[in-house]
Amino acid sequence: MYAGAIMVLFVFAIMVLIPGKEETGEDPRRPYRLLGLPVGAALFLELIVIVSRHLPASGGPPVAGSADTIGRILFTQYLFPFELTSVLLLAAMVGVLLLARRRA
Repeated sequence: MYAGAIMVLFVFAIMVLIPGKEETGEDPRRPYRLLGLPVGAALFLELIVIVSRHLPASGGPPVAGSADTIGRILFTQYLFPFELTSVLLLAAMVGVLLLARRRA
């Protein structure tokens, strides 16, 4: 369910940032958008390194028994990363709204 909400957020962000017919001319945010690709690639590589270090010795993904087990682990052992992710998603939503805001 949480993954579905994140996907809806991404689709919303993409649809809001697609230029409409009324937008013409040079993009004032082009340098920032070009910077986003290498920064995103670096973050993706960092994610791969972090996940590969935390895999069990057998090489497979960690096994979780049920949603109850995942919930207990998520809200006890991994509470800080979980809350940090929620703050980052909130910042992303605010950023999308600021980028999509029309200038008066």
